[in-house]
Amino acid sequence: MGIPTEIKPFLKTQLISPLAKARAGLDYFLPVKPMHTDISIGHFFRHRLGNEVLENLIEPLMSGIYGADIDKLSLKTTFPHFKEQEEQEGSLIKGMIAQKAKNKANQNVTVKPKGQFKQFKHGLESFVNTLKDNLEDRNVKINLNSEVQNVKQKGKKTVVTVNGKNHHYDGVIVTTPHQHFVKWFQDDIELDYFNYMPSTSVATVVMAFDKEQVLNDKDGTGFVIARTSDTAITACTWTNKKWPHTTPEGKVLLRAYVGKPGSNIIHHKDEEQLKQVALNDLNKIMTIKGEPEFFIVTKLPNSMPQYEVGHIDRIRHIQKHIEDNYNNLILTGASFDAVGLPDCVQMAKNASDKMINYLN
Repeated sequence: MGIPTEIKPFLKTQLISPLAKARAGLDYFLPVKPMHTDISIGHFFRHRLGNEVLENLIEPLMSGIYGADIDKLSLKTTFPHFKEQEEQEGSLIKGMIAQKAKNKANQNVTVKPKGQFKQFKHGLESFVNTLKDNLEDRNVKINLNSEVQNVKQKGKKTVVTVNGKNHHYDGVIVTTPHQHFVKWFQDDIELDYFNYMPSTSVATVVMAFDKEQVLNDKDGTGFVIARTSDTAITACTWTNKKWPHTTPEGKVLLRAYVGKPGSNIIHHKDEEQLKQVALNDLNKIMTIKGEPEFFIVTKLPNSMPQYEVGHIDRIRHIQKHIEDNYNNLILTGASFDAVGLPDCVQMAKNASDKMINYLN
């Protein structure tokens, strides 16, 4: 995650200046203070490692995950283990070195390490379709294009108003983004947090080229970009290198990510314009000749919930309020704990287990 744990690579890197490297070394000697209240990721890492390491190494990675302003992003919600490691070992770098050694010791040395990034061979849509087919095989009824207008408590039942009709249920799990479900609870001031909880809008721009059009001999699967850079894109995946099965021989597939906190670029530009923005930015970093054979732009407005300082404490308060005041109702999803697919799958499992316990 950009935290230095080996001396030689850190000393050799040109991403930060010699002065910044010396500043990062102060982490070994800075006193450790307990965290009584939540703080931002930016505040924590700036204090431990200095501004330049934060901006050039850590921010592009962490902000890329959450599409967030790192100086507002909650440490307690996202990466509390960094603080725990710091307190256990007396410094952040020592803590991460100790964790790295522990992870290595726990690895089965007879098993070849596998890449961290996984993908379904036929894309995420195949995952969704398989879930749908599995549910329908179990006689689960799925209603598509059905607008939910309201959710309210009536005795021991939860009443869901769908397409103007009321349906009574013994238990309900809500997983929609907070901008949608908060409209159903306007009379409950305890959920008012979701009325002002911010979200960032992003877009992906996929472009396909002939191999001869793209000069790229770098050994990697993509790159992330510091927020101080003069680009609209925040990252790019070399998809043909990351997942070779996606791309025919002799072709190159690139996926650029557009959208930063506070930016409305995806709302103000159409697909052709966003493609051109991505292409112009990529040409500042690598060499691309001509136009793509085809491109696909996917806009995701308000899709990245922002876990600002204090988020997790507010969420725990809301979840306790729901348990105390609603019968067999669970609110979960990316607006609560995490945005990554594995985390959302785990949240889904937790919610279903909890609902089964309720109904039994």
